[in-house]
Amino acid sequence: MRGSVEAPVGFQLRIELREVLRPVWRRFLVPGSITLPGLHRVIQEVMGWENCHLHLFRFGKKEYGIPDPEYPSEMRNERGRRLREFLREEGEMFGYQYDFGDNWEHDVVVERIVTGAEVTAARCLEGERSCPPEVSEVPPGTWSIWKP
Repeated sequence: MRGSVEAPVGFQLRIELREVLRPVWRRFLVPGSITLPGLHRVIQEVMGWENCHLHLFRFGKKEYGIPDPEYPSEMRNERGRRLREFLREEGEMFGYQYDFGDNWEHDVVVERIVTGAEVTAARCLEGERSCPPEVSEVPPGTWSIWKP
């Protein structure tokens, strides 16, 4: 069943790392008021990344992250932007990219919009497998055999 609300109390999200044979994923709750930088920190924590690289979020064709004046792009500044500005319905999907060198691409799906209970903090509910090492000598596209 699809639901939507004007100002969700929270979101139940499922994030999955792309291009791996054995899925690496997490299911977690976040407040609807979480900022994109806050969501980045939560994703780093639940996925086990070390927060050593740049990142961006993709909502449709628009990208949000930390723009670098030395590398002009269409990226919009994520600062002050809240997740509830971008999501309205269960089943919606957005992208998260971490480490522009290794291009760790993730799909994030809104599994549930939480309206009846207060969600004041992020919480990981479940997941499977760990992410590949942050710094690896494995060429992009070949780490799909990652097994842990």
